[in-house]
Amino acid sequence: MFARDEVNALFNGASRALQRSQLLLEERSRGAPPERPSVMPNSPSFEAALRALRGLMEFAAFLDASEKVGERLQEESRQPSPAMARKRRNGSRCPLLRRVVDGLAGVKGMWAGDNRAAEGLWLGGALLASHLVLAGLLADWRHGASMAAQQRIAVLQQMIELDGVPQLEECRKDDLLQLLSEVKAGMPDEVADELEAQIMRVACSLTGEWSTPSTPAQLTSLLLFPTLIPFIVQNASTSLAVDYIITPLERAAAGLLPTYLSESPAEFVQACRQLVQHVVLVGMYAALGLKFSTAGGVQRVVTFTKRLFDALLMPVEGAFTAALPRAGMTVDVHEGLAGPLCHWVRSWAQHVESKSGAEATAAAASGARKLLPVWCTAGFRALVVVEALAHAELGVVSGRGNATAQQKKYYSMLQQSNGRVTTAILSAVTEDRQLLFEETTTRSAQGHKVYRIHEGGTGPTVYVYLDHGIVYMKVGRERLFRRAKSVEDVFSVLAGSSQL
Repeated sequence: MFARDEVNALFNGASRALQRSQLLLEERSRGAPPERPSVMPNSPSFEAALRALRGLMEFAAFLDASEKVGERLQEESRQPSPAMARKRRNGSRCPLLRRVVDGLAGVKGMWAGDNRAAEGLWLGGALLASHLVLAGLLADWRHGASMAAQQRIAVLQQMIELDGVPQLEECRKDDLLQLLSEVKAGMPDEVADELEAQIMRVACSLTGEWSTPSTPAQLTSLLLFPTLIPFIVQNASTSLAVDYIITPLERAAAGLLPTYLSESPAEFVQACRQLVQHVVLVGMYAALGLKFSTAGGVQRVVTFTKRLFDALLMPVEGAFTAALPRAGMTVDVHEGLAGPLCHWVRSWAQHVESKSGAEATAAAASGARKLLPVWCTAGFRALVVVEALAHAELGVVSGRGNATAQQKKYYSMLQQSNGRVTTAILSAVTEDRQLLFEETTTRSAQGHKVYRIHEGGTGPTVYVYLDHGIVYMKVGRERLFRRAKSVEDVFSVLAGSSQL
């Protein structure tokens, strides 16, 4: 028999087992409890953080790859690899730059999966990419400068020996214009502008064995890599063309009269011809880019060509027409400046007419039609300078004086001063009339400088001052200044004065 305690323990155990069985049966009938989610719910901030982390990893990889590319470019700059040397021998001008541009295009392609991320990454790496482009281009230039110098000499000799403009076929094969356009297309404007400025700074400062004697280095070095000219004219900031092409040309043209006065006629003629050659070639290279031009690009080429010829002719027009004529000056200016310019203008016009057939694009044909009047006008202006010199020189030889030359000189000075009488004009008129023009220590009531005009003896003295181009005068000991009716009014009181 079982004791009472044993019976109670048995029933209690059976009761607990029944409760467990009922609980398991109820859970099975309701189904299993839902599992906890293993993935976090969507969160915009979390996705943005992941995207930024991915971009950072890709940019770090780009930096690592750029470092290796930079080391490779440095090695190529010191000693070109056999592959690059072979491409240069086969006529490729910028094989290393082509490699860099293709590599950067590949990087952009890898980043193109996420448009926003790709744009941000490319903008962030644009400055580094521009340094790689510049390094590749300069390495190509370093190894190709000797060949470029030989081709430049050949082009200049062709202009002289063939007595016409060159064909520039080698320049047509150069892909530098296309490569630089591809590079600029993907860069922020400020980075592209700085890259273009650095390229022009280097291209216009190459000296030493690649310089042409007796010609400014900034002019001759630009013609080593002439494909830069259409790129700068059509795609870059206008200030670059002014700083590196127009302004140096103006300085060189302004130095022609001092060269004539200090050097022999043969040296003057040579300096003129070299400068005219430079202008004609730069104008032709600028026109080469017309086939890739839009309507806006065509107009930029036309505007640049006008400024190019102005930079050559305006200093010549001002200096030589205002200078006192010398025997033989007309012949020398015609032989060195006007004659070659007119001849090459005619040759270029014939060349354009022969190329205006089926092979010319619509933009190139339209640009050529707009450029022809600009070139022909430049030749005409050079002939006008020769005509003015001839009249002045003939007047001196025939004993009729140079009144006509003086009139043209005064007119030119008035044009330069926007129609206002200046101290320089008064001084020139005084000198031409063989009078004395002196600055005094006194000042007008408004603080203007007072000048004294006299014959040097006991004759009458006129005191004048200028106020915004208006002449005020008084004679002798008069107390008050009065407004002069004209410049002639100032000189009318002086004995022996001639008509202005």
